[in-house]
Amino acid sequence: EGAQGTHLCIDHGLYPFGTSSDCVAGAAAVGAGVGPQHLTDILGVAKAFTSRVGAGPFPTELEGPIAEHLRERGGG
Repeated sequence: EGAQGTHLCIDHGLYPFGTSSDCVAGAAAVGAGVGPQHLTDILGVAKAFTSRVGAGPFPTELEGPIAEHLRERGGG
């Protein structure tokens, strides 16, 4: 479930706001039906800042001058 983040993970997420699947990096091979012994390369991808759609907690939300600075730099 590459479109979701850790806080929405069924095992590691924030109940009851999670999704119905495991969406942490370790589940990528399982979700693709490939044994981890067949993985030869690993690529890490990270978002520059977090976002959320829908209801639920947003533990990394910032306010004040730092938040405004990040919004300006991010074009939002």
